[in-house]
Amino acid sequence: MARLTLRKNTFSEQVLDRFGKPVLASRAYYILPALFGPTGGGVSPNITSQNTKCPVTIIQDFSEAEHGKPVKFTMLGKNNGFISADSPLEFAFQAKPGCATSSNWVVVADDFPMKWIGIGTARDHPGKKLINGAFKIHKYNVGYRLVFCPTNASANCSNIGKYKDENRYRLVTNTDFPFPVVFLPFTA
Repeated sequence: MARLTLRKNTFSEQVLDRFGKPVLASRAYYILPALFGPTGGGVSPNITSQNTKCPVTIIQDFSEAEHGKPVKFTMLGKNNGFISADSPLEFAFQAKPGCATSSNWVVVADDFPMKWIGIGTARDHPGKKLINGAFKIHKYNVGYRLVFCPTNASANCSNIGKYKDENRYRLVTNTDFPFPVVFLPFTA
């Protein structure tokens, strides 16, 4: 009798929403902390002291009552289907602020202590360096963690975490402490 052998990592695990259903590229989701409560609320573009004219910095609200703004995920090279863990992705808010050129997530390097997550293009971040790469979603404890992988082959992927900035948390890269998240489907 032949034995059935399962190969590990022959397919990517589907990312699941808070209700255990597959996350779809055709839907928008709130990105919320994996643990509800004093860990804060959802993420959205906002104004910080570094960009006082347009909300192009991604922050997490301190209040767990705030869901933030809905985000869509796109697997690079695909426009629809299930989102797979560890697949290269683009993240974009469903709606863009009128002053921004794009709602796509980017990584920004400037004089801030860490590289931070924003939206837009180089035009939205004059004098700052944008790092090319892709985002990924990895399974993590009771939820997921977001990861950024630079295009530069010699650079490693890094966790996206939080940095306390003014009256909120700013999303940043290169942190030892990932921001554990879940995905709540957006309903209009």
